[in-house]
Amino acid sequence: MISKEDEEMLQELVQARNIRHSTMIRYSTIIKYYVESQGLSLHELITEAEKEEDEGIRLKNRTLKKRLINHRNYLINERNYSLITVQKTMTGLRTIYNHYEIELPKIPKLNERSVKNFEQIYYDDLPTKDLIRKAINISKPLMKAIILFIVSSGCARSETCSLKIQDFIEATSEYHNSNDIYDVLDELKDQDNIVPIFHVCRQKTNKYYYTFCSPEAVTAIISYLNSRTDKLTNDKKLFQINKNYLNVKFQELNEQLGGPSKGCYCLLRTHMLRKFHASNLARGENGLSLDEIDSLQGRTKDNVRKSYYFDDPKELRKKYLRNIDKVLINNETVKIDSPEVAALRKEAANLKEENERIRNEIDDAVTSRIQEVFNEYKINEILNKHGL
Repeated sequence: MISKEDEEMLQELVQARNIRHSTMIRYSTIIKYYVESQGLSLHELITEAEKEEDEGIRLKNRTLKKRLINHRNYLINERNYSLITVQKTMTGLRTIYNHYEIELPKIPKLNERSVKNFEQIYYDDLPTKDLIRKAINISKPLMKAIILFIVSSGCARSETCSLKIQDFIEATSEYHNSNDIYDVLDELKDQDNIVPIFHVCRQKTNKYYYTFCSPEAVTAIISYLNSRTDKLTNDKKLFQINKNYLNVKFQELNEQLGGPSKGCYCLLRTHMLRKFHASNLARGENGLSLDEIDSLQGRTKDNVRKSYYFDDPKELRKKYLRNIDKVLINNETVKIDSPEVAALRKEAANLKEENERIRNEIDDAVTSRIQEVFNEYKINEILNKHGL
């Protein structure tokens, strides 16, 4: 926990920079460990830096330089942070000092060989379909739906946890004719080849992108929504879970599966499922290009490409469909109709049902009229009289 005074400084930073809640939590953690390693509050550290600045002490001789170097060593040796986490944390710390208009000294370049390096991950290190299948088989509806969704959509943890029921309704709109979730679930329940188009906001960049998920993921989502006991409304979360608890659930799954890992990381986690999605869709001569996979996972284009090139979600889905077997877990293949063909099949089935209904009504009407004629003219009596 950070002090009340430091908390007020954090809130001032959040409001001034219009920071998201998830980023605020990251800054709170940065402050917590910085004050812990230095033995002073953030307010005291800022005041100290301002005082030395006012006294005209040269940057290289200021206490702040020693503190930054000391804290970096603390992150490496005490917190056991990886290189990239150390770099991100120090960048965040410098941002805090910059916000309070403190001059920042240069500190010596980090000897990267002295920092803990995590094992390089290769394709053979990714979770296998068999491992993912085992995880699904021991999971409750929520985690089953989330795993199948991330594996086939490539969505990151933040985006997955921020999706609303309305997003699911809009993503599947080609396959139903309603905006009421209960009607939507009823219309979708007998369709087994749905490939939705999700329009997702990437939390890191606040930019929108398109992605898709597999029919088995849709089936799992429908099953999960039907299992919920709360009243479903369009503004509620599609998956009732937050990012931190999702991490806990993945840790529990890893433990149940015997603790599969790569280096110090659990093998079954959202980041590895995204790697599974990207690596498998890229496989083979007809696999998706790296640009197409970046598009599906919401990675940012450079400014020139962003200004002139726009992704056509329906064209991208066609190529995704040609590779969908690579991200299917419970099925090796799946027969996929385009929404247009699916609509025609549904219309044909409705027409057949209507035709059968009309035929039955005609048969019933004819039978009823014949009976009326027999009764009116007492035909049965006449036939009986003549022994017929």
